[in-house]
Parts: sequence; structure tokens; C-alpha cells
Amino acid sequence: MPLIAFKCAEMPWQAATISDCEKCKNRCIDSIEVLRALWHENFEIDHPYHSDPKVVSLTTAIGCLRKAYYERTQEYTEEPQRLMARTTGTVIHRWLEHCSPEGAEVVFEHPLSGGYKFMATADVSLPGIVRDFKTCDRPTKTLGGGVMEMDDGQKIHINAMQLSALADLKEANGEDPVEELSIIQVSRRAIAKHDAYRVSGALQDALERAEVLLSALNGASPFALKLDGTRIKFYRMTMCSFCPFQEVCEQEVGEDIAK
Repeated sequence: MPLIAFKCAEMPWQAATISDCEKCKNRCIDSIEVLRALWHENFEIDHPYHSDPKVVSLTTAIGCLRKAYYERTQEYTEEPQRLMARTTGTVIHRWLEHCSPEGAEVVFEHPLSGGYKFMATADVSLPGIVRDFKTCDRPTKTLGGGVMEMDDGQKIHINAMQLSALADLKEANGEDPVEELSIIQVSRRAIAKHDAYRVSGALQDALERAEVLLSALNGASPFALKLDGTRIKFYRMTMCSFCPFQEVCEQEVGEDIAK
């Protein structure tokens, strides 16, 4: 189910439309122009890749599956300030892809059970090359994106996991072996390129997680979505405090998720 409206900072129990924001005398973002742009990008532009209920994206599969479950089963709202970072990243991606048409925004697919599709988008896909753009406040000295500790004790950058799954999928579609994986970090002041390492089994891991999500959506309760063992540490550090479903998740899990 969709993101339906802004979450009003003054009245958090109320879903706010852009018309409500125009009438508001105490706006959370003191620019109606910015609020209109946020509303347009998030509620007026059709994003079929993100809204198709029969698609599970790579980003969804490697992220928190409980969040993905709630996104598809509950209507929800988000504060405009929290939409800013994601929306800015989307707009910059679109600009970069428009200015770099060769190999830009290439979508790969893989079938899932029940007529669903697994989809992954390479920001740049050229022979032997996969690159991904990441917007940030400032470039990091390393690959960035955070590090997950896996159940077997490995510590893996989430960005390396994403790129590796893309490379696996690209090769599974019969393309040349991928020899370069890289992240291009884009900030207002600087750009940095970081080479990524290949994570073995990244695509299979993402496909298995996609099927866990589908199992929950097709009848199982959200409790079927395991808290990912050691991965929950990564989600707690990077996602839980900013998640629109934190409260309901804590109620169903029975613990303070963000601690």
C-alpha cells in the first residue's frame, strides 16, 4: 500500500496534503516551493518500477524485510524533512542518467514465484562494468553505505552486496563477465569514486530474501520475517530510527527496535 501523504509535524496523527501545507502558518519546511516540489516528486509522478505490486527490487531485498512488508500492507505518511534526502537523491540520479545516456539506468529481471519479478537497476551498465551513483552529504574515504555483519561472521559493505548482486544478474542474462564494480559518491562539493569488491552469492541471497517477503505477503504474518540475525544490528544503526513503521514494528516484535 502506498505512501499517501505528508506526516504533519504539528499534528502527527493527521495526513497532510500540499493544500494543507499551503494554508499552514507554521510550516515544518519554511518554503512552500520546496514542499510543492516534494509533493510533486512523491505523489504526482508515476514511478512504476517502485509501485508495481508484482515487483520486488534489489534494494528492497537487501534491506529490512519487515519495512518492506509494512510498506506493502499499510498506508503510511512521512514527514517532509525525511523525504528530502531520498527525493534529492532521486532527482540527482535522474539528472546524471539523462546526461549519460550510454549504459544508463539498465534494468535486469529475474522471475520469482507466483508471477512476481525480481528487478535490479544498474545506474551505469557497460561491457564488463557496473557503477552505482550514491548521493551523500560528503564523500567518504571508503566504500560507504554501512557494513553488515553476516551470520557467518563476515563483515560486508551493503554497497558491495548491491553491486555484486547486480553483476551476478547481469552475467546471468548472458552478458560479459563483470570486472569493474564501483560506487560514484556525489555531494554538493565533491565527487569520489570507490572500487567495490565482489561478494560471492549476493544474487542468491537477495532472491531468497525476496521469496521470504513474498511468503509473508501471501498469507504468513510479519513474524515470518526473521529479524535477520546479525543483520538487525545494521538496520538498527542505519534505518530503524528513521523508519515510519518503527512504532508498529516495536509493538509486534515486543522490543525497542532502535536500541
